[in-house]
Amino acid sequence: MIIYLAARYARLSELQNYQADLLALGHEVTSRWLGGDPSLDDGMNVHVKDETRQQFALDDIEDIAIADTFIGFTDPPTSSLGARGGRHVEFGIAYAMSKRLIVIGHRQNIFHWLSEVEFYRTWGEALAALPKVKQ
Repeated sequence: MIIYLAARYARLSELQNYQADLLALGHEVTSRWLGGDPSLDDGMNVHVKDETRQQFALDDIEDIAIADTFIGFTDPPTSSLGARGGRHVEFGIAYAMSKRLIVIGHRQNIFHWLSEVEFYRTWGEALAALPKVKQ
């Protein structure tokens, strides 16, 4: 499977671990943002040029287009972490592109209740639902 992973940028190191899990199982991960620099703080850092921010967005769209599955990680509804929500835009892009949609954590908006969206509370549950890749 070819998978795009989406989450709050502050969860970068956590998602890099999930990427390693997927790679170990023979899946491909297209999320170039996972190779990012934690000091950039999601590209919204005041020191990041406008052109660089635009390129981050274009990279994400391209990475979603290449993937056949979108896995989005959400945060608790009461969380004060990461109010920007780029991951929700990415979810919408993946929905519009008819990707397999998986949400892990919490349903944060009405689109997470659509019948075609798979929902899992934990990474372990979602990982178990993915097909095994023969190596």
